[in-house]
Amino acid sequence: MNAVPHPALDTDHDDLPTLTLVLPPGLGQDDILSGLAAAIAQVRRDVAARIRRFQQRMHKCAAVGDELGLALCRGQVLGGEHAAAAIDEAIVAVFDLWRQYEAQLSAAVGATPYSAPPETQHPAEPVRADCPVQCLRGVLSASAFIPLSRACMASFEPPRAVGDVLRLHQQEKLSEIRGLGPRRIGEIELCLILAGLISEQPIGRRNGGCEAR
Repeated sequence: MNAVPHPALDTDHDDLPTLTLVLPPGLGQDDILSGLAAAIAQVRRDVAARIRRFQQRMHKCAAVGDELGLALCRGQVLGGEHAAAAIDEAIVAVFDLWRQYEAQLSAAVGATPYSAPPETQHPAEPVRADCPVQCLRGVLSASAFIPLSRACMASFEPPRAVGDVLRLHQQEKLSEIRGLGPRRIGEIELCLILAGLISEQPIGRRNGGCEAR
């Protein structure tokens, strides 16, 4: 049994950047919508505070060797992060605020804001190596997809296809991308595993013990 958690389960990071999204003209003048927006913003703040509390508990559990408590707290942190990301990305999708969202997340990792128009998400069938990289938008969090699709501060050009992402993973170059730490690289790796492009191997190999098929 592997006692070392997969990098995608790493919770020792700040995954909730502060976002200021401007709704389309006219919506801000509607009292109901304004109240709803304020309620959503409060929910996001509450989720962020809950995440911080459980992160603190994780450190306490780790200090005393409480593995069960550590696992339970990690689950709460991961669940909270996914909930906050779902809130952000749902608002962005409904009001078509991708340009604002991507510009702010790009700024958070020191990248040049992306100027290309948003692409449609991949349909239900599995992602393939010859799919454009935009197909990963539907299966990766924005915090992983945006730096990946920009190749922020990396020595190589942004990947154009999923196969390019696979090649960068094989060459262990994903870590060159600013904004992609071990957890986000682990998220990309899990996506490639689920797509059947790489397979898990016995512990001892690098990059989570996976190799290309």
